[in-house]
Amino acid sequence: MSLKSLLQRTLKQPSYLPRRLYWEFLRNVPERILQRRTTHGKMAFSSRDEAIGKYLYLQGQFDWDSTQKAISLLQKLGHLKPAQNALLLDVGANIGTVCIPLVLQNVFTKAWAIEPAPTNLTLLRKNIEMNDLSERLTVKPVALSSVNGTTELFLCEGNPGDHRLAAEGKDGVLMSGEETRPAVTVEMKKLDDVFNEAGLSGANVSLAWIDIQGHEPSMIAGATELLKHHVPLVMEFWPDRLRQHSKAVLDEFFASLEAHYTSYFDLRESHPTSTPLSELKKLMAGEHGPTGSFFTDLVIV
Repeated sequence: MSLKSLLQRTLKQPSYLPRRLYWEFLRNVPERILQRRTTHGKMAFSSRDEAIGKYLYLQGQFDWDSTQKAISLLQKLGHLKPAQNALLLDVGANIGTVCIPLVLQNVFTKAWAIEPAPTNLTLLRKNIEMNDLSERLTVKPVALSSVNGTTELFLCEGNPGDHRLAAEGKDGVLMSGEETRPAVTVEMKKLDDVFNEAGLSGANVSLAWIDIQGHEPSMIAGATELLKHHVPLVMEFWPDRLRQHSKAVLDEFFASLEAHYTSYFDLRESHPTSTPLSELKKLMAGEHGPTGSFFTDLVIV
């Protein structure tokens, strides 16, 4: 952040400068678990989290505008109606910055928080308890994929929202640098089987919010129940990471989405407009929208 930006931020929010100075101090001492009342509710987070945790501490929110934009769009389209939204499926829930506020604000009656990373799980459970949501928010400590078993989750030490599973179809290919990351073994399941174990189906889900660092093609392959009921999706779309999957896996991913949905909305736009889902491959190839490396969030209906 430039000096000018720092001064502007401090003028708007006088507590920002001392918080920023203290955050810099925390980088040089052993890890601490911090707590703050935020836009998302009461949140506990690590002083080593240079992404979500840093924003929560300094600004009291993380990417909340995008969350509101997605929910408002789905409500406008008639996919989310007051008092009719049963279950939110938050895949890659991290510490709960999406599912907790959306349940607290009664946008959804209940939620499943699906998160495989052990350190994230500890904070997620703490945040659920601090917000008195234990009866409404269920934690599923698994990684969703196309098969059941175990797999390695490659950890990002400075950003626990960037833990990654190996891509499918290329002998577990990783992006450059991922092979040097520490890894933990986590349980991996198909969403279809998670539903079966709980006695639920896609019909019970009002929205699936998916942010799993490019593993979406594998997750969707194991989520036929979700697609069969045309459950609206809010999904991160990161072409560089998606390209680590094989062509066959990607072709199946796009074909599955096109078979069950008709359009997408790009949340980078100030006023997202409907685009035919058949155009998604062009967005992937950089033929539609910005070229080069980028990522965005899509609303798919």
